[in-house]
Amino acid sequence: MTYYSTPQPSIIYSSALYGVARGEIDWVNGEIKVMLCSQHYTPDGGHWHVSDVAYEIEAPGYTPGGEVVTGRTIRFTADGRVMIWDANDVRWPPMSAWPKRAVMYQDTGDPETSRLISCIFLDHGPQVIQSTYTITWPFDGAVQLPNPDWPPMRQVVETKTWPYFQQTKKWIRRK
Repeated sequence: MTYYSTPQPSIIYSSALYGVARGEIDWVNGEIKVMLCSQHYTPDGGHWHVSDVAYEIEAPGYTPGGEVVTGRTIRFTADGRVMIWDANDVRWPPMSAWPKRAVMYQDTGDPETSRLISCIFLDHGPQVIQSTYTITWPFDGAVQLPNPDWPPMRQVVETKTWPYFQQTKKWIRRK
């Protein structure tokens, strides 16, 4: 039997935005992985690296550190407002576990430097017992990042509300 999980709302870690801004996260060519955690893991804005993540599942058939995310692409929504990082569905070999969080990260081989990207809340399905487990990404991708060039810049400083962050930002025209 195969269990499928559709990701629920996810959290983008500050470390991901920082890594993207500095060109340190390479979605297409980097080693991106997803590890599974129990419901006891609570994502925190202060979590930057895999070493900050607790409660990774331990189960027969599960490989610590998770699985590699393959088929990664980048695209934009039709209006250009959101960058979408998409990928193939992630599949684990038969295992017995009850994953509730999926933590995506760029693997450097060292948990102290492997940068966190997002934490995905998995739907409340049944416990997986010696079955294949698959995360099926929604049509709108595995990760969504707002485009810093949207909304269009104005000649004067003005306040824009950006629903993706639910906070107010100030935008200044670039020269």
